[in-house]
Amino acid sequence: MKVKFDDKEFDLKYSMRMLIVYENITGRSLTIEELQNYTNIITLFYAACHSSAKQNNIEFKLTYDEFIDWIDAQGGEAIIVDFANWYAETTIANAQLYAKNNEKGDKEGTKKSRKKS
Repeated sequence: MKVKFDDKEFDLKYSMRMLIVYENITGRSLTIEELQNYTNIITLFYAACHSSAKQNNIEFKLTYDEFIDWIDAQGGEAIIVDFANWYAETTIANAQLYAKNNEKGDKEGTKKSRKKS
């Protein structure tokens, strides 16, 4: 998902930094239950923008309140839905990649075990 602030456009990136920024703001770890309301989704979106800008060497100057104003200027609910879809797709892709890597590791571990026998 691309976002644009102050004429600087960048892709959002799922990262540990994003999760840490979310935890620093809310004081809680992110769970599925956390994403049941707009406040937490917007906070996660803010964390994603903040951390992705930093990863792209872009200064992110918006306060949380300014970010909410930015959301309203972008169409409000529509951009939140876009973000929620991006987050869901990214989370699913990461889970599939993790499972594939674990499966590959398990198969390689089995092959090594057989060679030792």
